[in-house]
Amino acid sequence: MTKVENMNTVNLRIWIAVFLMLLSVSLEAQHLGGPWGIGIGYNQRDFTKIPNKEFSSIPFNRAVRFYVGRYLNASFDLMLNSTFVPLSFSDRKKEELTDIDINLRYKLNNGYILKENALFAPYITMGFGVNMQEELQGTTNSSTPLGAGVKLNIGSMVSLEVGGKYYVNMGDFQDYASLNYGFSINFGKSKVPEAVPETPTVAPQLVQTPPPSDRDKDGVVDSEDGCPLKAGPVALRGCPDKDGDAVADKYDACPDEPGLKERNGCPAVDTDKDGVEDDQDMCPEKAGLASLFGCPDTDGDGISDLKDACPGLAGTLRMNGCPEIDAEVKKQLEKVKKAVQFESGSSILKQSSFAVLDIVVEIMKQYPAYYLRISGHTDSFGNDRKNLLLSERRAKACLDYLVSQGVIDGRIAYGGYGEERPLASNDTWEGRAENRRVEFELLIPDEERR
Repeated sequence: MTKVENMNTVNLRIWIAVFLMLLSVSLEAQHLGGPWGIGIGYNQRDFTKIPNKEFSSIPFNRAVRFYVGRYLNASFDLMLNSTFVPLSFSDRKKEELTDIDINLRYKLNNGYILKENALFAPYITMGFGVNMQEELQGTTNSSTPLGAGVKLNIGSMVSLEVGGKYYVNMGDFQDYASLNYGFSINFGKSKVPEAVPETPTVAPQLVQTPPPSDRDKDGVVDSEDGCPLKAGPVALRGCPDKDGDAVADKYDACPDEPGLKERNGCPAVDTDKDGVEDDQDMCPEKAGLASLFGCPDTDGDGISDLKDACPGLAGTLRMNGCPEIDAEVKKQLEKVKKAVQFESGSSILKQSSFAVLDIVVEIMKQYPAYYLRISGHTDSFGNDRKNLLLSERRAKACLDYLVSQGVIDGRIAYGGYGEERPLASNDTWEGRAENRRVEFELLIPDEERR
């Protein structure tokens, strides 16, 4: 037997002794359970496929494996592994290969395949790792470890484990296999709630309860009766309805007179008997048309008397119910403003103006519902204040004549504006003549107030 083989035999015996000692210690641990786990174990590596003459003489390399685990859920654990592999060479000192990898472990005892508390718990793993050794074609190499194994659960805290991995290396370093033995201890506060002991079922005792009270004997028990001391129909929650209008007396504003529910038990009121109820009638004391919200339309022009400025004369909506002013009448009023003449610098009407103003009198008779606005204007010659007063006196002179001819004073409004509203330039004789004028404008009743 060679020196190397003797050394391997001694190392193997040492590792077996350490493993059995740790195993005996783990079997004495308490079953506490928890989401965290730590473990230690014995590891063997097969490097026989590596093209290196030193390794070809070592079929297995023994190592120490440490790992930490974290419970994620019933199906998965997260594992962090670290393995230190001592390498023996015939022609140089011993060296060490270090593996570190992180794995996701899928457990078959997840409640779907096997029970979570199964004694034997198979699993498969996959992860990512690195290995480091200066003499093995580079200092660091990455790998993908794929593995499977089985755990023997001894209570909730301690478990024994055996498994294997195959490292698929991503660099020049070739793939190799690994065999693991070990044990783990769980610790930390468990997320699984403790079982609650079942409460023994006690047979219910039959208790006889008295029948519900119905003091008014109307078939509605007092607890559901809106009027427990007065008999009433079930439909009204036991409340009486004297007038029979389906509105309980306690809610009926007219309990002695049948009415409507939407009127709180009171009947509809139509004072003017026009078929439009008072609360919808804009003219509740005058019979009218439903289309005009109960208001009358005396002149039949489709505009209710309530909104008609000329309720006795058929008119148009544009003129607020008053008749349209004839185009010929508008032309006559335009001529009148140029034809009314006064003595120079005064408000005395010339004799020729009377016939002109008589035209206005006839128009006012033709349109009895209309009002008249008279506006006096001057040119800019002279004092502004005097011109303003003169224009007002001239407008008043026209009003006085019209009243003397039978036009009601209350239908006429007048005003003077002096030189404020010229129609033409005051720089010429013709312009000043046009600006000296008295205008006559027919207004419907609403406009005369503006």
